[in-house]
Amino acid sequence: MYLARTLREGLATLKACHPDDENTRLIANLSQQRRKIVDGQKKLRQQLKALLKSYFPVVLELFGKQHQLPLLLSVLCRWPDPRKLRRADRRLIRQVLRDHGIRNEQQQNEIIQRIRSAQLLTRDNALITPSAMAGKLLARQIQEAQKTIKEFDADIAEAMNQHPDSHLVTNLRGAGYVLAPRLLCAFGSQRDRCEDANQLGSFSGIAPVTIKSGKSRGVYRRHTCPKYLRQTFHEFADWARRYCPWSKARYHLLRDRGMKHHAAVRKIARSWIRILFRVWKTREPFDCDRYIANLKLRCPEIIPYLEQQK
Repeated sequence: MYLARTLREGLATLKACHPDDENTRLIANLSQQRRKIVDGQKKLRQQLKALLKSYFPVVLELFGKQHQLPLLLSVLCRWPDPRKLRRADRRLIRQVLRDHGIRNEQQQNEIIQRIRSAQLLTRDNALITPSAMAGKLLARQIQEAQKTIKEFDADIAEAMNQHPDSHLVTNLRGAGYVLAPRLLCAFGSQRDRCEDANQLGSFSGIAPVTIKSGKSRGVYRRHTCPKYLRQTFHEFADWARRYCPWSKARYHLLRDRGMKHHAAVRKIARSWIRILFRVWKTREPFDCDRYIANLKLRCPEIIPYLEQQK
């Protein structure tokens, strides 16, 4: 009844929803599915790490760093059982180490000696055998997820090369090959969809909610919004504060004013939405130097923070 009443009374204010063009929708779906696979891979890695701590901690000590993940997965796929790794042929271990960039013979000997002398966390076959099977499965799943992510990256790059607006986002500092397609799809190809940047800021959840009642006034984070869209702008602003001069200066200014990290990032994201909305409307790439010159006139207190980066 309420839906019918809304349609009858507000039909004149409703707008028809026109979908984006096929290439934009392709990039959007590829990017969103890629994000889901990346999140799934993170969960698999956490599960693998927790499992190895329970029966095979020596491989985490030797190959547990972030850049050594391919080596760790190769070792687990070949020797998921710690008892088999201790008895493995030295030549096979050396070959696996060489395949992953460890070619120093002394370093190889130290790793092999560490493997040979490591004490088993447990000798209970009832624990080791099923854990080894599960560890091997998780390692293979992570490897397959990594291959699939590379395939998604290739398809996204090909689709971006064919998109007429790709040059507007690919040169943004902090966007990279992952966030640039997501920013492009956040605005879409229908340029009459949003009337102004504030409308997109509210819809995405970046703009806060202000509640007033009498003399009281509260500003709160917006929770009812498309989470993936909000995540896109939030992540981009977080990366931009590391590589973009004005974003970095604005972040330190807000932090010195007492604002917390995520609140400051959302503040920067809201500014970026206004910038990108104009870029999207005019089809003119963002000029960072020109923006900084105007920012110094509008916000003189940011000048010391900009000079600290020189």
